[in-house]
Amino acid sequence: MKCHLLEELKKVFLCSNFWKRRSCVYDWNESFTLAQLNLIYLLDTSGAMSGEPINQLNAAMVKALKVAEEVGIEMELGVRVRVIKFSSSAQWIIGSKDAGERPHDINWKPLKAEGNTNTAAAIDLAREVMHPQYLGTRNLKPVVILIASGCSSDPEATKQAVDRLKASLKSSTGLAKDKIIRIALAVTGADRAELEYFASIGNIEHKDGTIEENVPLVFDVDILSLKDCLKSVTRSSILSSLAYSADDADDVIVISNLVPRE
Repeated sequence: MKCHLLEELKKVFLCSNFWKRRSCVYDWNESFTLAQLNLIYLLDTSGAMSGEPINQLNAAMVKALKVAEEVGIEMELGVRVRVIKFSSSAQWIIGSKDAGERPHDINWKPLKAEGNTNTAAAIDLAREVMHPQYLGTRNLKPVVILIASGCSSDPEATKQAVDRLKASLKSSTGLAKDKIIRIALAVTGADRAELEYFASIGNIEHKDGTIEENVPLVFDVDILSLKDCLKSVTRSSILSSLAYSADDADDVIVISNLVPRE
């Protein structure tokens, strides 16, 4: 199957009631009152990422933040970025529970890699954001992107943290529609089964136009392709959240990976 699903998603959003109800254009210098998208990165900075992997992760984040800024301008959208790094513990390095930051305001500071892999702590920090008080009253579906290498130090604690995250935003209608778009990038050596448990189910569009349907949104990347993959995932996750948040949109998350498959 070949098509360009992301362009179709943009059309869905632009024709939706959500878009038509908007009455203002976002100005980077003014606070916004409408569509806000919360983008949260969970970055593995454990010893498993030491050397070239952490260097490539730093370069990838610089590119991803630029893409988030460009898509926000293109779609007249207020993007708010938060970043959590985790190793033996987890901490906010951009934004906080209370608020994210505009992409163009962020001056990326290179991360170092050391310690264990406390994935559960990072997921629990992200979960604290999942409330209208912190997401904004007119928020789109929040996006959480986890980048990990190796296995978490406590797999059972990680599973329980994922369960808490999944339950943190519940539909008022009682429907099973996923309220948080969760994506994982599995750097060489990552526990793919663990990341599949974390990830939302959706469709993955590849560079050759082929589509994998109803699969966990997990991307296997070698360290040299991390930058291109994260750029693609960042852009497509924002567009998918736009379409997915529309009242009359299908309940399908579509994420694009423009890195050629081997």
